[in-house]
Amino acid sequence: MARNRENAAGAGWQRQLAFPVKLRDGHIMETMAQADDLIAQRLPKQRQTKPDLAADGSMLMTAHSSGLSTGQLCRALAAEG
Repeated sequence: MARNRENAAGAGWQRQLAFPVKLRDGHIMETMAQADDLIAQRLPKQRQTKPDLAADGSMLMTAHSSGLSTGQLCRALAAEG
């Protein structure tokens, strides 16, 4: 999922998610940077192109750029695991 994004060290990317998201592998995501890393970097390319993951990526970018709540994004990521 290629996208032009700010440096992950930027304040917006370090913002805490609405609640920590525990993944099936035991990792816990707590920041927007961790969520971005999962969606854009760690997932295999085949999974990144699935519509539900594209929607998660879109929610992440919207939450980052607007400063809106990350609650919906957290629920989507938790469901994806």
